Amino acid sequence: MTKDIQKTALRLPREIHTAVKDAAEQNNRTMNAEIVDRLAKSFINEGHHINIDNNQPLAKENGEIDYDKLSSIILEIQNAMNDVVKVIDNAKDK
Repeated sequence: MTKDIQKTALRLPREIHTAVKDAAEQNNRTMNAEIVDRLAKSFINEGHHINIDNNQPLAKENGEIDYDKLSSIILEIQNAMNDVVKVIDNAKDK
């Protein structure tokens, strides 16, 4: 079962990178998880429907990873990241 998963590389100003790193350490999670959480919350605050439940287990009852659920979450994150890139590109054009 192959899924189309894309990685997104970000170039961040040093101050933002440091702030994300510090926040991630404070919240006991990875920088990636910190960025995803903050992006999701910002889109939710703007009225977008982002269905990411951080408490929702990604394991089935038998302990196997639920790859369909994981793929769905990754797709939502990818769409949110694409929206962020568009906003940044539009801001650069102004």
